[in-house]
Amino acid sequence: MTEATVAQQRRILALVTDLFFTLKIGDTAKSVGLPIHFVGSAEEFLDSIRKARPGLVIADLTLDGIDLAALFEELAAEAHQVPVPILGYTTHADWKRTSPLHDRCTKVVTKDTLSRSLAELMQQLIQQG
Repeated sequence: MTEATVAQQRRILALVTDLFFTLKIGDTAKSVGLPIHFVGSAEEFLDSIRKARPGLVIADLTLDGIDLAALFEELAAEAHQVPVPILGYTTHADWKRTSPLHDRCTKVVTKDTLSRSLAELMQQLIQQG
């Protein structure tokens, strides 16, 4: 396996638009040596999936204006037989509202848990993929 292939498998794709979490996720990925790419729209997300299958997807399940259920369905189709682990995060207040998306994710956590345990979650899920 080439170094470029290993880097691609360890690449994180983040569907996140919140500035605080963009900084938090970006800094954490950098600190654990994982390349990351942020997108803010369904089109960018699918384009990135088509260019290179990431080793992990991080998705803000509270995003407005994006049909995440349809997007996750498309991701499953694009990933073919090799599923991509998805770390979804939500708020305590939105847990019930976002619950239909939870079964599409490998793991779902609250924003508080994400903030506290992000490095461990990244490393754990990227190794599963």
